[in-house]
Amino acid sequence: MQPGGIRSTLATLFAVALVLTSGISAQATDAWRVKDPNFFNPKFGAFNVDYNNGRDIILIEEEAERTFDAVYHETQAVPQTVTLCPDPGQALDCGTSTSGWVSGTVVLPFCGEVVENCVNGLEVGTSTSMEAASYLKTGYGFQFKGNPAIGLPNGSGPSIFESNFKHTDGNQYVVAALLRFWADQRGVTPYDFSVRVFPVSPRSSTLPLSEASVCETPDGKGLRQCIDHKDECIYQFEGVCAYAQDFVPNTRVKVALKLSNNVSGWFRGRLKDPSISVSPITNMYSNVEVSGEPVEVPRLVSTYVVGQDGPNIVGAPNENAHGGPFTIFKSASARGIEIVNGLRDVVKDTATAVNTVWMINSITADQAAGNASGCFADRSRLLGIVTTNAMAYTGTVPDYSNGYLSYRVAGMHYMPDGKTEVLGTYDLVMRSDVARCVYGFSKAPVSATIQVVGTSGEEKVSTTIVNERDGWLKLAAYGFTFSEKEVRVTLTQAPQPKKVSANLAKFSGKVTKLSSSQRSAIESLMSQTEANSVASCTAYFVKAADKKIAEVRAKAACTYAQGLNPKLTFTSSAKQTKTKSLDGRVSLVSQ
Repeated sequence: MQPGGIRSTLATLFAVALVLTSGISAQATDAWRVKDPNFFNPKFGAFNVDYNNGRDIILIEEEAERTFDAVYHETQAVPQTVTLCPDPGQALDCGTSTSGWVSGTVVLPFCGEVVENCVNGLEVGTSTSMEAASYLKTGYGFQFKGNPAIGLPNGSGPSIFESNFKHTDGNQYVVAALLRFWADQRGVTPYDFSVRVFPVSPRSSTLPLSEASVCETPDGKGLRQCIDHKDECIYQFEGVCAYAQDFVPNTRVKVALKLSNNVSGWFRGRLKDPSISVSPITNMYSNVEVSGEPVEVPRLVSTYVVGQDGPNIVGAPNENAHGGPFTIFKSASARGIEIVNGLRDVVKDTATAVNTVWMINSITADQAAGNASGCFADRSRLLGIVTTNAMAYTGTVPDYSNGYLSYRVAGMHYMPDGKTEVLGTYDLVMRSDVARCVYGFSKAPVSATIQVVGTSGEEKVSTTIVNERDGWLKLAAYGFTFSEKEVRVTLTQAPQPKKVSANLAKFSGKVTKLSSSQRSAIESLMSQTEANSVASCTAYFVKAADKKIAEVRAKAACTYAQGLNPKLTFTSSAKQTKTKSLDGRVSLVSQ
């Protein structure tokens, strides 16, 4: 029996009650999920035939699809042992009394008795009206006993909520927050985090519950972690499977979490108009809120035969991930972009299906941003989020080169009907101080431009948004069409006023005309006054009789300077001094 599994009669009755009280039809149209066994129905049955005839079935895989995972203990001994680990114990050996490490993925629980690394709430509504959803229950899942004092997260099943705001088939939503980590006696290292919100419809089901186990490697020479997840079920109880639905248009969702401060840095995701806020709880944990609109993500499945459909874009089998009949490429990867572009003619530039998705996923620390890696590498706080609805996208922090932040996206031009154009979204929200670090700017306001550039260099974008508020810089581009595109963000900052000064070479005798060296000094000074507003010229004299000639010298200096920067307000004056070294000199100051 799966650790923590809900197999009691009481649990079964509760699960059935969820179905009966939801008022949901068993004939609802579910959201498209490629790994659902029903994928090979008459509509897509040709894929099955093609696969059996030796064609590759290529899948561009979306992130955070799974809502069930587990934790394992592994040893360094030979032969290595791998065991399920529901309770790591104080020694972090899962009761095995053998050295090794604990690693895996937990589904974070709802905050209740657990107060760290947990889901704290869900709001659903529109951009003008959000309402808190009611927490109902935690779905079936692998129960892992954490230790918040050392940053080790607890694990359970996905959190089920009910909202007054309905989706395409009902009002239940699931928040699945997954945290991957590695731990031993030296400490706990979280290295990947995702949170996804699913609209769901619970139905009566005879499917067995998802299971975690240990199985042999394909070569039979070792052990590995195994998850038997029922892909069609977003959550399960005995006798119940909740099927994914789509969000209705103009929905906005906010998820509140309590997270380890180690879950920080950058996030990517599937959101439109995202907003993030972080407030500390302790030196180890923070409250994190993420809100945004779900986006329509075009999906792609295609068959491919090398030589018949083109050159070998798939690569050797051992270079790719596989799941059942599928050769899998991640949507958030440069390889995904390559595959999308390579299949464009095969699929007639048309997506296979569309999902509405609300999701964010952490970006690992080694995915830094080119020349700006030093500015983007801070892991002590949340730095920013980059989101898009592109079929495939870079998946890293935007790359800084040639004076702009670059992000590559790719997708088919048409929706599944082959006629409707896919319209792209791109959002970048980053801390203002990070943006200034990238460009070496001061704290003064910045401005930005956004371009969406195609392979032939054309710019196609219908809407751009740029604003800076509460320490965050927000940029967005909406309404561009797809092929392969590059989103370019360029930040600029107006020159800031600064105080500069120069002492001209000494005038001799009764001379009042500027020398070439004096003019050069004035020119050098004026070149630094683009953002300044005022300038002054002060001529010094020792003898009272030289006051008039000093005034002429000061005026001559200011007149020449004003010709170089007429926008400044100039004043000239003569000043008597007892310092003989200043006699016959003119000082210029601007700020």
